[in-house]
Amino acid sequence: ILGTDSRHDLTLDLTSLHVNSFDLLDLEAHFSEDEIWRAVKSLPMGKAPGPDGFTSEFLRACWDIIKQDICDAFDKLYTMNGRGFQKLNE
Repeated sequence: ILGTDSRHDLTLDLTSLHVNSFDLLDLEAHFSEDEIWRAVKSLPMGKAPGPDGFTSEFLRACWDIIKQDICDAFDKLYTMNGRGFQKLNE
């Protein structure tokens, strides 16, 4: 009946969802160069993944030159050290 206060015992049986468990320790690891490179290779061709206009073709072609800077930026993001990022837009 509307307006009647009653207690409902709600439970959720997570095992019935058939969700596989997996190791979450990798979520606490630094980004590896290989992981970043795989992400770069998976970017769609002819598109820029960010506002800087650098396309995935550019990132692939120049990877040997820029990979250390890209990896350093991801390390800064991982450690929450944003010092120096303002220079990226100069």
